[in-house]
Amino acid sequence: MKELRVAVCAIMKDENQYLEDWVKHYQNIGVDTIFIYDNLSKIPVTDTLVEIDHLIDIDVEVRNWNNEEFRSQSKAYLDCALNNQEYDFIGFFDADEFYISKNMNIKQDIKDLTEEYGEIDALGVYWRIYGNIPYFETRQPVNKYVMYFNDKHIKSWVNPKVILDFPDPHRTSIKSSRYIDELGRKIISPIGQHTSENMYIKHIFTRSKEEWQDKMNRGDANLRRNLRTWDDFYNYNNLCVNVDNV
Repeated sequence: MKELRVAVCAIMKDENQYLEDWVKHYQNIGVDTIFIYDNLSKIPVTDTLVEIDHLIDIDVEVRNWNNEEFRSQSKAYLDCALNNQEYDFIGFFDADEFYISKNMNIKQDIKDLTEEYGEIDALGVYWRIYGNIPYFETRQPVNKYVMYFNDKHIKSWVNPKVILDFPDPHRTSIKSSRYIDELGRKIISPIGQHTSENMYIKHIFTRSKEEWQDKMNRGDANLRRNLRTWDDFYNYNNLCVNVDNV
């Protein structure tokens, strides 16, 4: 199998404080390029990247994305796919989503799945949503989040050459049916039967109380409105009863 070229794409707005951790994570799991769509951040993403350039060793390309329309996130993802067809796979993740696997190497993971299930065009990976009891008041390092619950939503690694559209940021429409999860089951929806035996998305959804307020202020990048409440913060954290083996 040829050496894969793999990228990650994200849309971000005023999430610069998370850039270093997020970029380093995807650098460390073998991603070649990171595409960031800067959605009108008060401090441009490029400014922050200049500050942390000496701490990272990966190509990060930023596009100013001034689109504030409904489905802006989906449109950014589609733009990224259409303009970067030279990659074999692109992962479409948020700044609070970290791909985790036993290998901690996305290229090896794709190769292993291909050997077991045949050629694939898209891989759906299920969320583990992380929180904490007692609730964190202020920002904590990513490794402090060890409590989680299994969620039914996926995020995806996709071959950009087969992408038709992003009706949902979680799952894309593709030209083929080769869209599977880690067990080789076909992905037909952005939600399904959770599995995280070998890989999952560490989704640090609520973070701390301080950061949850910031998230509510930013609103949803795709639907362009605030969908979240303080009840969500407490409810999500209270569901985190599983603990990582650390």
